[in-house]
Amino acid sequence: QPPYNDQEIANGTKATFRRPFPDPVVASVVRYEMGTFVSTSNGTMGEIEAFCDKYNVTPIMWWYVHGHDAKYLRPVAIKILSQ
Repeated sequence: QPPYNDQEIANGTKATFRRPFPDPVVASVVRYEMGTFVSTSNGTMGEIEAFCDKYNVTPIMWWYVHGHDAKYLRPVAIKILSQ
């Protein structure tokens, strides 16, 4: 089962974003960005290059190259992956 179909993971993801994004409007945008990332169907994250690169580059490099459409999620992903 893909992680995005798991209710426990979905609830954990939403809870994780509450703290760094307390503004409900921004939090809504972040959830949309996360949905775009998971579904990989919109924007630069949905392009064929982004799909192919997920097998060929490091995760942090992938976010640098393909995460531009995720204004809020991208810096969080890069920060986490840089640790």
